[in-house]
Amino acid sequence: MEEGGFFRGFGLDQPLDPEMVEHELARTDSSIRSNHILLLTVLNANYPVNVEIIYKVCSPAGKVLRIVLFGRGIVQAMVEFDSVETASRARESLHGCDIYSGCCTLKVEYAKTDRLNVKRNDDKTWDFTDEFLKDHGNPRMKEEEQRRQRPVLLNEPPPERNGGGMSGMGGNMGMGGGGMGMSGNGMGGNMGGSGSMGMGGGMGMGSSMGGPRGGMMMDTGMMMDSGRGGPNDGGRGPFSSRPGPMFNEGASFRGSSDRGGPRGGRDGGPSWGGRGGSMGGMGRGAPSSVCMIYGLDGNKMNCQRVFNIFCQYGNVNRVMFMKSKEGCAMIEMADPEACARAIENLNHTPMFGNKLRLDFSKHQYIEDIRQPHELSDGTNSFEDYHRDRNNRFDTQERAAKNRIIAPTKTIHFYNTPKMDDEDLEEMFTSRDAPRPAKIKWFPAKSEKSASGLLEFDELEEAVEALVIINHIQVDGNNKKYPYDVKLCFSPASH
Repeated sequence: MEEGGFFRGFGLDQPLDPEMVEHELARTDSSIRSNHILLLTVLNANYPVNVEIIYKVCSPAGKVLRIVLFGRGIVQAMVEFDSVETASRARESLHGCDIYSGCCTLKVEYAKTDRLNVKRNDDKTWDFTDEFLKDHGNPRMKEEEQRRQRPVLLNEPPPERNGGGMSGMGGNMGMGGGGMGMSGNGMGGNMGGSGSMGMGGGMGMGSSMGGPRGGMMMDTGMMMDSGRGGPNDGGRGPFSSRPGPMFNEGASFRGSSDRGGPRGGRDGGPSWGGRGGSMGGMGRGAPSSVCMIYGLDGNKMNCQRVFNIFCQYGNVNRVMFMKSKEGCAMIEMADPEACARAIENLNHTPMFGNKLRLDFSKHQYIEDIRQPHELSDGTNSFEDYHRDRNNRFDTQERAAKNRIIAPTKTIHFYNTPKMDDEDLEEMFTSRDAPRPAKIKWFPAKSEKSASGLLEFDELEEAVEALVIINHIQVDGNNKKYPYDVKLCFSPASH
């Protein structure tokens, strides 16, 4: 691939489906030597990308000297670091990451040039060296110095209030740059949100603490009177153990964060304040039914095991593991409400030594993959569950039987043949699942199947046990066909 060019099979300036993105990320020229300058290509650049964004993405890896953006139709940037080691570290950390969830995917390669020439500092080019700033000045530094000299009235922002987003008119209302907010029963909001008042499409007025400045967003997603704002990182940095979205989708360019997913608070947890209505009419379109999953163990997780835990929160349509992003998968739920329930309850859940990180995807659905790649356990990286009999929300009657709760140390098991405690324990241990610490059988309502509770010592053990054992088939003496053992989290304890 030529610097500034495009892959011959398809233009990178055109929208790419997930399979095409994975194909392009896998195409690298190994003959290019290691260099202190990197070439960044932004695939599916659905939001503007400027020098400030590239700097925020790259600077955690080390000292950035110069940045030059170029390209027509596609967004590319060259970033010069202070050393080859720094550039190599940035390349390993950034390749295959999304700047915003589900889009602006970075393809990172070594550049062929040895030095970048910058004549002026603007949104396309910037020289960060002391020599250049001394000769040319830095207007942004003067603006920041003026802001620092303004008197500060309050030392601490107000605490976040409950009631934001999922009820009433929902959303946040930020007024002015200081972060004043309004909250209440009819207009829920979070102090320190992102400056959006969720009434259907949402209206951003100024900024609240930590959010982007400027702009009004109407139902169509149109920006009016937009100011400059920095991205909201949602409590995650770009250099975490697994690649994930570096910023919330388009937050700095839309004037408010009326987006299809949770906004990370100070603890990195979800905050549902930026969406109006019961699910919140997002200013730029309907909420997504697709969830991005980060932090999966590539050796122990597959499509079926992802289905096993997500099916408690709604019907699952499709699951797809990303080839170039280790530990990353996408899951399409039956509707946005199910996707929201899964994110709210499963985000930060411990599993196999990692913690799940979930966020809405920009994509509304997952396309069929005709030739999925093979996972480490030999199963396919893509599965369709539209007609799977283990989906639990097919009818209103079946949906009402499901208790929507976050993972607990107690698991309710049912549709299981009656057996001794030792046999039930072996059902787990023989499949390398954690052994339950306590077993309680419920009085049998019939001879066909049995049910009860399993209690584990640790939450992570219960999660792993459910992921592995849910929906396995077990033979029973009193039934012609094998049982599909079913598990779900329970609030009860022994």
